[in-house]
Amino acid sequence: MNRTATTWPCPAVLATVSILALASAQAATTGPDDQDAMLPELTVTGTKPLKEERPVGAYNQPAWTTQRRFATTRVYVLSPGQVEFEQWWKGKYPGDSGSPDQLFQSEIGVGLPHRLQLDFYANVQNPPEPDQDTRVIGSQVELRWALADWGRIPLNPTLYGEWKFNNSAPDAYEAKLLLGDEVATGWHWGLNAFYEQAVGGERTNESGMSTAISNTLIDEKFSLGLEMNIERASAPNFHGVPTVEVLLGPSLQWLPAQNMHVDFVPLFGMNQESPSVEAYVVFGIDFGGEGDEAIRAPTSTRSR
Repeated sequence: MNRTATTWPCPAVLATVSILALASAQAATTGPDDQDAMLPELTVTGTKPLKEERPVGAYNQPAWTTQRRFATTRVYVLSPGQVEFEQWWKGKYPGDSGSPDQLFQSEIGVGLPHRLQLDFYANVQNPPEPDQDTRVIGSQVELRWALADWGRIPLNPTLYGEWKFNNSAPDAYEAKLLLGDEVATGWHWGLNAFYEQAVGGERTNESGMSTAISNTLIDEKFSLGLEMNIERASAPNFHGVPTVEVLLGPSLQWLPAQNMHVDFVPLFGMNQESPSVEAYVVFGIDFGGEGDEAIRAPTSTRSR
């Protein structure tokens, strides 16, 4: 009598069936609470970037550098094609009860290719002497050149040259080194070193530095900071003892619109040779040029 041989499943099939059965039994005995315990909650934290710090324009510069941030300290250059008009008022109040020396300055700045900027100024003075009338005292031409696109060189150095055409005094030239950067999110900083020399008359000269720092209180609206000026003025023809002024005070900037800014900076004298107060009020409006949206558009979107 022939017996039929019994065929058993191969070991691989048995192992697969065992694993599936075990997984089904475990899923049936695991509740929703157990599944939550197996998958812990993941929390992601981060800092939302400021709009005024986003890279814009051809030089990849932060948006806050396309408008003046400080009254006494300049930073970098305008974007190519950008045109900006500013009206200044500067009042210098002596330590006694005398009348202030007031300067009204109109400025037009034009952003040029190759990281260049050209500025023109017209200066009107209301002198403290009661027997002198308000008058035009001269004009200025300024050229800036940033050495590289923003962020390529530490502190973003920019060279500055200016010629002053004075009506009632010898002409003068001025050279500056402009530095600036973002210290941290919302914190902006600048420093200028300068030298000015009259080309005739008593050949007086001035040298010194200005520095400023500000913190953004409301993105693209308000910033509050601190500014300081140190200025050394020579005696006529480099003889005698020079005077040194040290001024320090708060600065406030308000942007009523994306293309407008208003600065108020009262600086207070820190030594006997300084005026009691030297105050600045600046109103600026940006006309764009290649288009305000093009200048302020994020770098990543310019090719779209």
